[in-house]
Amino acid sequence: MSDHKIASDWTAEDTSTRYALPKGQWVEFRDEIPYGEAAALDIQCKGLEQEDALPKRLSAQIAAWSLTYADGRPLPVCEESLREFPTKRLLTFLPLLDRHAEAIEARYADPLSDGASSSVSPSAE
Repeated sequence: MSDHKIASDWTAEDTSTRYALPKGQWVEFRDEIPYGEAAALDIQCKGLEQEDALPKRLSAQIAAWSLTYADGRPLPVCEESLREFPTKRLLTFLPLLDRHAEAIEARYADPLSDGASSSVSPSAE
């Protein structure tokens, strides 16, 4: 990735939206992923079974979370962490991610409108 940022509202913003998880936890999903990163992820996931692609795709979508190890240390947001979750816990993210995708799609329905680039992501807790 280039060290230079394009001074344009046409570039992906580094923003996220927070959603509540069970037991007082939370997760933040990235609001935008640059095309190149999304395309590379699609290539990495091509031909993978859904259960193998899901942790990879989720780790790209999750910006942060409140999850910790038993000793209180932060659990890193990465594919390896997600692979350690019980299936029931991993699937908890999917309806939230669907809701997030719908909100982003609605916000960017007209990608050339002023509202699409200036809208700040509201908390959806």
